[in-house]
Amino acid sequence: MKSVPHRNVAALPGRAAFGVLFAWFFILLLHPFPSEAAKVVLRITAANPIDKPQKVSIKSDLPARIGTNDIVNADGLNVGYDVRKDRYYVHKEVDLGPRQIKEFRVQLKDVWVIADTDIELYRKRAEDLLGMLKGSTYQEDAEKLKAEVVKNLEAVAAIQKDNVVKLGARPQAHIEAYEKAMRVYTLARQDVGQVENLVLATGKNPGELIGDVRNAPPPMRDIQLKPEQYKIAIIRIVVRNTSPTDARKVPIRRELPAEIRTDDIVDANGLDVRSDPARGACTVFKDDLEVPAGESIVFNVKIRDRWNINGPRIDELTTRATNMIVRIGEREKFPEIAATLDSLIAGLAQIKAEKTPQTLNEQYVAFFRQQSARVDEIETKINRVEAALKPMTRTSKLGFNVKAPSMKTTWILIYIILGFLAVMSLLFFLRWYGTTSAEKMDDKQGPAGGK
Repeated sequence: MKSVPHRNVAALPGRAAFGVLFAWFFILLLHPFPSEAAKVVLRITAANPIDKPQKVSIKSDLPARIGTNDIVNADGLNVGYDVRKDRYYVHKEVDLGPRQIKEFRVQLKDVWVIADTDIELYRKRAEDLLGMLKGSTYQEDAEKLKAEVVKNLEAVAAIQKDNVVKLGARPQAHIEAYEKAMRVYTLARQDVGQVENLVLATGKNPGELIGDVRNAPPPMRDIQLKPEQYKIAIIRIVVRNTSPTDARKVPIRRELPAEIRTDDIVDANGLDVRSDPARGACTVFKDDLEVPAGESIVFNVKIRDRWNINGPRIDELTTRATNMIVRIGEREKFPEIAATLDSLIAGLAQIKAEKTPQTLNEQYVAFFRQQSARVDEIETKINRVEAALKPMTRTSKLGFNVKAPSMKTTWILIYIILGFLAVMSLLFFLRWYGTTSAEKMDDKQGPAGGK
């Protein structure tokens, strides 16, 4: 990967100070217009509290879940990405007159909502699946699961209705309500996935698998490559002494992104390396670096590129999905499942073909983190299909027709076994007791029999 200069990371004493941000920010939720979705408006107020003009530095983190595509209007502010926090922020340096106040209104999409169409999709899905299981041994289980799905989806709708976007609503309550609704929504999706598996167990085709399963493994993002397989990236740290006459000693501190560990630093270029075990952060630093007057010192820190590593992972997931299509065997019997896998393979190919940035900076890290998140979504779906196919691969003869015993049957078997053990114990006791009694009689009659 081509190495390109990174942003300056150290400022020397004597740099002009900026004004302070008088009021930080607050969020206002607005009613949507008929032709547009609801928006969350981030209001940032900057003020100059003194009686002379000065620069004011503005910086405000955007809420979690917000990406660049979710920013409707930054109102003239610049958008940055904080590598350490893994979050976007808006920033700018503005000139304000004496006692001047200026407000910026950053419009964001309301990403903290579950669409009504998605809620209806899972409700109808549960109903359709139950229809496929009418008259089967799984009907009773499916009815219970469908009732849970409906109950949880109604709870999701109620939570969102009580916390709808409206003028004057507390934004934190809206976001917290979304998190609560998502937990309930996940339960409904898992129950739908369970009913889908019951349909598969009957040998029928449930169509596209949209439910989740509780036993599906999570995405494995931590790719283990050999050291020589990593590309080398360079973080360029520039320290400038703006004084034209005086040399200065300054400390350098650069905390590296969370993915970088001490053994990932190939060459610190003369800087010291330290790791913070509590925070898991790795830092390159130098105390009392002497910088001559009017000069700059550049450090090119070589590290392993732990972001641009999705290629091997994409190849492995493509192989897994392809093998599952082979294991299904009969595309005619499960065409939707095969088509789902085909689309996932196509999605992986599309991600692999993306044009990637070449400059190591905040945007570079953000791009590959977001790419990893997209691969996570595909891997989650592959894991879901794989979990559904486990009954098929357990035995080629029975396929999906393997039925686990019901809870009632399981307890009947347990009671039978306990009853059998109780009878055997009783017989053993009676035999032991009878033998002991006979031995006692023999002992009493022994001398008499001798006469």
